[in-house]
Amino acid sequence: MSICTHVPEPVVLQWGDRFASALGQLSGSGEAEVSLVIVQKVRDIESGDEKGIFFGVGLITWLPRAGTALDIDQNGWARWAPNPGEAWP
Repeated sequence: MSICTHVPEPVVLQWGDRFASALGQLSGSGEAEVSLVIVQKVRDIESGDEKGIFFGVGLITWLPRAGTALDIDQNGWARWAPNPGEAWP
């Protein structure tokens, strides 16, 4: 399942506790891996919306209930990069 959203927490929490528990059982059985992958592209370093990722208490408690691995990928983009539009190393 792949969902693109600016703020992941409300979307994940809408999946509910029953879904988290079902994922946790599946993950715990060893028959599947459960992960939440967040990709953040930082294009404007001056923007407050693009500085870090915040998780509230609801999401922090939901993730372990679902047996979830968390993968965060943050890509920085620079206007002064050698080739505009390419990710900064």
